[in-house]
Amino acid sequence: SGAALQGVLRNPLAEPYLLGVSGGAAVGAVIAVTAGLAFALVPVAAFAGAVVAVAVALFVAHAPRWRGDPRVLVMAGVVVGAFANAAIMVLMARTDASTVRNAVWWMMGSAANATWTQDAWLAAYIAVGGGLLIAMARTLDALALGEDSAAGLGVDVERAARRVYLTASFVAASTVSAAGLVGFVGLVVPHIVRRIGASGHRVVLVASALIGAIPVIAADLVARVAMPPAE
Repeated sequence: SGAALQGVLRNPLAEPYLLGVSGGAAVGAVIAVTAGLAFALVPVAAFAGAVVAVAVALFVAHAPRWRGDPRVLVMAGVVVGAFANAAIMVLMARTDASTVRNAVWWMMGSAANATWTQDAWLAAYIAVGGGLLIAMARTLDALALGEDSAAGLGVDVERAARRVYLTASFVAASTVSAAGLVGFVGLVVPHIVRRIGASGHRVVLVASALIGAIPVIAADLVARVAMPPAE
């Protein structure tokens, strides 16, 4: 998701957490969990929250004076993310102490409550969203060249960018619903992948998915053993 957003926005700082996508997804997931929905539906609710966050950020970034400036989109995402965090705090303030504690751990990012059923649903969602992003890799290569160059290659820039943005949001929302707000990974991993020689978004996307698992698992391992029995 981070690799796709960096490509479509041509911004090395772009990633789901910074753009407010993860925050919006977290709001949707918290509402779904509070409402008692089945886990299979939590990613759908998270995606709905992510779409709302994306819509607000795009609305701000496409104000007439800015014309969709990617730099403004990043700043708009930061604002949306801050508002989403405030909304989560309000939701948690209305729940019991044990729920608040679990929600705080989840917002920090945690795989402690993973089950095989949740993993299966997550795998299905990621297979669909990730597969779509990989299928759009050539379009991402064109978009990374700039709007004029992409248009010259026959790409409908606005439509393609919107499609990539929504698909990346779907992938981010799926992971947020399962593991909470895991930031930084989506920002730094695509840069690591490019640093070791990957080029072309098809390779970058697949390598980011595989290599991105390493810091997540390493962080989870350290979190579980650093101060036992606490995580």
